[in-house]
Amino acid sequence: MTAATRVGDNHLSVAIRAAWTRYLVLLAGVGLVLLVVTIAIWPWPYAFVVERFILPEYESAFGFRGGRLPIGTGKESFSIYALVAVTPDGKLGRGGARAGDIPVEYHGGLWAFYGALEQARDGHEGHFDVLAHSDWGDWDKRRRVVVPPETPDR
Repeated sequence: MTAATRVGDNHLSVAIRAAWTRYLVLLAGVGLVLLVVTIAIWPWPYAFVVERFILPEYESAFGFRGGRLPIGTGKESFSIYALVAVTPDGKLGRGGARAGDIPVEYHGGLWAFYGALEQARDGHEGHFDVLAHSDWGDWDKRRRVVVPPETPDR
C-alpha cells in the first residue's frame, strides 16, 4: 500500500472531516432554532392537546361537555373553549357552573380549568373562574366555580 492510498495521508480525507464538522455545526444551529421556536409557540400545541385529548376524559366524571363558542362579530370574532353543556347534578353543576360558561384566568382559563379538575381528581378541592358567554369582556362579572374533590370508590 502506498502512502497516497492511505486515508490519513489523502488530501480528500481532510476535506471530508471538515465537511462533517460543518454539517454538525449546521445541524446544531437548526436544532437551536427549532428549540427556540418550540418554546415560543408551546402554549398553542399544549392547549390543543389539553382541549382535544385530555379534557374529554373528564367530561363524564365531572358532568360537562366542552367545546368552542364564538365570541365577537366580524373581524373581531374568534372562538374560545367553553362549557357547552353542564349536568345540573354533576360535580361542576353543583359547584356553580352553567352551560355557556367560559373558564377565564389571567394566564389562560383553559389551564385554570384543567388544573381545577386535576386537583379534584387528586382528592383536593379545585376552583376556577368563569364568565357567562353573554358577559364576555366584563371581568367584573366573573364567578368562582368550586369543584369538590373526588372520593375514592369503596
